[in-house]
Amino acid sequence: MELTLTITALLFGIGLAGSMVWLQNRPKKQLKVSLIPHTPLMFIGAFIAIVAVAYLLSLLGIDLPARGSRF
Repeated sequence: MELTLTITALLFGIGLAGSMVWLQNRPKKQLKVSLIPHTPLMFIGAFIAIVAVAYLLSLLGIDLPARGSRF
């Protein structure tokens, strides 16, 4: 259940970020202002995808190296 939900969140985040990149970069025929804020939604989608990848790695049991202190 958790693995399915995590993969769904990952695909949703990638889809959201990808569709916002596509909407932002498509050619504009008229000088109309879009009602959808593309950049914040793109960053939200990327954030969801990054969190989903981190959670997926923890579900699969992959440990990241411990962060050492500088002092």
